[in-house]
Amino acid sequence: MKRKLKRILIVILLLIVVFIGYVAFVTRHTKDMTVRQKILKAVYPAFIWFSKVTGKNNTGIASQKQPPVPFYSLSSVLNNGDSLDFNSLKGKKVLLVNTASDCGYTNQYEALEQLAGEYKGKLVVLAFPANDFKEQEKGTDEEIATFCRNNYNTTFPL
Repeated sequence: MKRKLKRILIVILLLIVVFIGYVAFVTRHTKDMTVRQKILKAVYPAFIWFSKVTGKNNTGIASQKQPPVPFYSLSSVLNNGDSLDFNSLKGKKVLLVNTASDCGYTNQYEALEQLAGEYKGKLVVLAFPANDFKEQEKGTDEEIATFCRNNYNTTFPL
């Protein structure tokens, strides 16, 4: 019995060591990330794969409703303090994204930057960092912008 328990503990220890090595490898080029952010960055692809395999990929589109206020009449304050009038976005596709730096979906910044670059002039990505879920975006506007620039080379508006 003791021998079996010892083997189980050794296997668990080896798995932990391998996992730590994997996280270190995956996040070797990141800067200013917390341990939690590094772990989430490393395991996020497994979550996506698992959701596809199990068929629990919630990509349903909400029903079409008329907005109470026209989109182009809105404006927003960017994290650098400048105002963005949505009327200036007419003629372009606009992708509004709720983001958080301390979240399992943080890798989305990389894909969003690639998308924004690929369709520059035709598509505008607007990221809205939100601290609505389990304090996943605790930083100041400047800290969030620095994190995004340093780790994901983002150039789209926050």
